[in-house]
Amino acid sequence: MMRLGLGLGLGRSQTAISTGVVPIARLSANARIIAVGDSNTQYGASLSGSTLAYSNLSDLPVLASLAGNYNEDIFAEAWGTVPGWQGSNYGVAGESMIGINPRLTDALRYAPDAMYIAGGTNDGADNSAGGISIANNYITKAQEARAAGVKYVVIRAIPPVAGAQFSTNRHQGRLSFLATVNAFAAANPTWCRVADIYTPNIQATGEAVAGYLQADGLHFTEFGCFLNSQIVKAVFDSITVPGATNLPANLTANNQIANGGTLPGSGGTKTGVTGSLPDGWNAVRTGTSAVVASLVANADTGGQTVQFDVTPAAGSGNDSVAISPIANLALTAGNWYQAWTEIEVTNGGRISLVHPGTDAGGNTTFSSQAGISYYTKQFLRTPPFKATGASKPAINLVIPQGGAAFVARIKRVFVVPVVSPYTTWGVTTPPVNIVAPSVSIPGARAVGSVVTINPGTWTGVLGGSQQQKRYRAALYRDGVFVSNIDFSGVNGAGAYLAGSYTLVAADVGKSLRFDVSAANQAENRSAAISASLGGDITAPVLQSAAASANTNTIVLTYDEVLKSPAPSISAFTLANTGGTDTITGVAVSGRTIVITKSRSTQTGDTMTLDYAVPGANPIADLAGNNAAAIVAQSILISDVLMRLQSLGAQMVETVNGSGYNYNSSATGFSGTGYGVSNKKLPSGQDGYLGVKKATSSLVAIMFKSTQVAGSYNSGVLGAYSTAANGAYSAAGAGSTVTNATNSAAGDEIRLRRAGSSAFFEVRRAAGGAWITVFTWATVTTADLWLNVYCGTTAAQNAQLPYGSPNVI
Repeated sequence: MMRLGLGLGLGRSQTAISTGVVPIARLSANARIIAVGDSNTQYGASLSGSTLAYSNLSDLPVLASLAGNYNEDIFAEAWGTVPGWQGSNYGVAGESMIGINPRLTDALRYAPDAMYIAGGTNDGADNSAGGISIANNYITKAQEARAAGVKYVVIRAIPPVAGAQFSTNRHQGRLSFLATVNAFAAANPTWCRVADIYTPNIQATGEAVAGYLQADGLHFTEFGCFLNSQIVKAVFDSITVPGATNLPANLTANNQIANGGTLPGSGGTKTGVTGSLPDGWNAVRTGTSAVVASLVANADTGGQTVQFDVTPAAGSGNDSVAISPIANLALTAGNWYQAWTEIEVTNGGRISLVHPGTDAGGNTTFSSQAGISYYTKQFLRTPPFKATGASKPAINLVIPQGGAAFVARIKRVFVVPVVSPYTTWGVTTPPVNIVAPSVSIPGARAVGSVVTINPGTWTGVLGGSQQQKRYRAALYRDGVFVSNIDFSGVNGAGAYLAGSYTLVAADVGKSLRFDVSAANQAENRSAAISASLGGDITAPVLQSAAASANTNTIVLTYDEVLKSPAPSISAFTLANTGGTDTITGVAVSGRTIVITKSRSTQTGDTMTLDYAVPGANPIADLAGNNAAAIVAQSILISDVLMRLQSLGAQMVETVNGSGYNYNSSATGFSGTGYGVSNKKLPSGQDGYLGVKKATSSLVAIMFKSTQVAGSYNSGVLGAYSTAANGAYSAAGAGSTVTNATNSAAGDEIRLRRAGSSAFFEVRRAAGGAWITVFTWATVTTADLWLNVYCGTTAAQNAQLPYGSPNVI
């Protein structure tokens, strides 16, 4: 008998629990029963030492429906006790009626014969009034189910609580709930039942009996699940007909595994397992536990039982053995099958039966579980599955490390063809889109960033965490298909869950399109609706951070145009050794962020800037890619743009951003196409004066000792070119040629003073190296201004006169 160990003396034979009234008519054979509820409905007890995703022990004696499959595990000690119904568990952890309500509507689309409504724990039945209110809500749902064609509705009592979860008020709330639903069931005896798991499982105080709940005082132990299943199974047995006693014969006649029901021969293959396996079978052990296979006579089948004697290895994890028919089973891709096995496990081992097919969303992770101490002998069967190719069912034996030795037996195995379950649901219309899908990237776009795929809103898509992979996004990169991304539907509260895709290097600079479709429970998939992500997934990169002397702005220059509005002032932190310097404004201008501050920048200042990416209005490009944070960025005190004054009659000025361009109508060097800078290089200081761009020849620059404009060579020293692409020439005594250089359109040219020497320098790429063309050994240390002369046509222009940061 069972090892209850809690002094309650309840054995397996005690299943004839009174259910009150007898229905007028029982449900037909193989009736469909769906359970909706919360965590105790979804997966019941928590099983430590198991590698399975869920414990799948609910108070309804079927396993949880993982990932959209509809498991039909049967707790039976003999073939003759198979119930005459199929169970599908639609419970979702943490849900109250708010979450159960929309899923109940979805569940009705399965056209169930009976519905088991099992919630209440999360609804707040904390006093008598609350219990009555919640009961009336559940009664309303029962009436809706009945109106939709459900033949029987079973309302489960709210489970007991214990420990810190218990209070006298909660006890009264649960009693009031139970009294209210009992009265309703008594008034509707032909279609409503109550599964009272409350009163048999509480102490005199109202607190749950010892051993019924886990330490949290809310969730069932294995023992609690066992107690509940006796009560619930009795209710369902009262409204269903017994299972077919000729089931083994029917399965044997249709078995797709050659002689699988009798497991003949001893020629199977093994890895890490010793002993003998039936012909055509393979067993692969993972881990170091000792596993010995043997074949013993099976009186029921006239064949053999495969027995595994297991001695677990030390440790705290799990080893396993995967057992599968490798040579005697061939399935037809696209056809529907169901796998069955009769097993027995003792003393702590666990067995799962894993189907090799796919559900409507392509899921292949389903498994049903056995080996629970209160049900050592079990029938496992998978939901109907659609074969996908050469893969085959597997029986997975889980070995808890550090546990006691145990024995597992596989008595017979079947894979039989079945009709697609979808044909019985009467659901043929694909989902219909109401709100279009969309895609977005929260945060910076770069390799490793995650794209959020919002499926939009659809009718006809089942919700709940049991309904996985109902949505599919077909990813196209520049119009070429890449892969399908399957993801879930809606959560228990009705909120749509999003899919995701992580960007890879191949996505950079490409257009990504996601064609989103939805499927209903009958695998009817809608036409796809496209949602696109632009080709730019590269974040803008900071190129420079500069300030000009005698100004109160800092300019951050990026490698692409930025979007408005600008971040708030609070996103930036400025430190300045020169004195108090407070940020007063931030603006976006093309590729730059212009920061206004309280202090005018001095040449001796040292500044650093930090930028934290804000939640609103971060620095980003036009595609929405966020720039990275800035940490202790040094601010370069940069060139100072100047303006020419005392312009000759033939000199023309135009605005260029924050500076100015100049050209003239002078003919050669004899005209009046000149001007002198409005700022000077101060006496005794090193520095430079020049123009950012000379478009061609006949542009002359000269150091002048007075702020008086004049001809091309009216100054202390300088240089010019007399023909397009001609050689630069020096003006002023004492020059030497350092690097003879021809002029070129776009040259940046300057005159630089260093101590008592002067230099004429040319640069041909922004940020590139300077070429020293001429050197003067002696130059005045007095104040110097820049004289600029443009000769001949308007095309001969000088753009953006400037000086070093110390000009004034």
